[in-house]
Amino acid sequence: MAEALTVDNDGDGVVDTYGVGSQLNAEHFLNFLSQAGGTILNEDWTEVTINNEAGLAAATHIAAFQPFTFVTSEYLSNHFPLACSMFIDTSAGFYYNNKAATGAGTTMGVARVPAGPGGQSSMIQGTNLAVFGTDNWSQEQIDAAVAFAKFLIRADNTVFWAMRSGYQPVIKSAYETQEWVDFVEANPYQQAMSAQMLDGISQILHPNYGEFRPIISLGYEELMEGVTTPQAAVDSMAGELELLLEY
Repeated sequence: MAEALTVDNDGDGVVDTYGVGSQLNAEHFLNFLSQAGGTILNEDWTEVTINNEAGLAAATHIAAFQPFTFVTSEYLSNHFPLACSMFIDTSAGFYYNNKAATGAGTTMGVARVPAGPGGQSSMIQGTNLAVFGTDNWSQEQIDAAVAFAKFLIRADNTVFWAMRSGYQPVIKSAYETQEWVDFVEANPYQQAMSAQMLDGISQILHPNYGEFRPIISLGYEELMEGVTTPQAAVDSMAGELELLLEY
């Protein structure tokens, strides 16, 4: 499909519209890695596994898209649907992507991510909210911070927030509330997003994940730019990640 949708509209030998668009970030690679049945590290975080058979399969799959992919570090809504026809993006980006499609006279569809041998999961990500304490916090302040967190993740509150923000509810019980069920039924584009969230995965909570991410992102970028091979990409990532196993 990506190849068929990559076209030179004016016959000047330069691609005008690519089949696929991709932002350059680590999570895109991790989606494909998970769908191939791979992981960054083994279960006890003692060994890098990103360059095993599954990791290589993910990189090979990504590299196959390279000739048909519009690559950017910008939001894809800045380029869709003129520069690319399909892409994987966040639920929060739906409003902007759909607005771009409508402005170009195109109807945008929403579907779950493609499935691989490891499943159909995708990365759960989003803006974080944190409460930072100090050494001299009172017990009352600590209790207030806990109460605030509990308030935010209460099913009715996370549904209220999701319906107005474009993000998804953050706890599973919220998806079973009548309010959310009715909202999804009334907004068909939400059906795939809601189902995808329930099959989502999170980043590993390794203390050095913040340093893992740019390594994986660079490897993905080099694959998308066609300047490396799948084997070289995953081996390079693995070599740098091994230096970060200690914490």
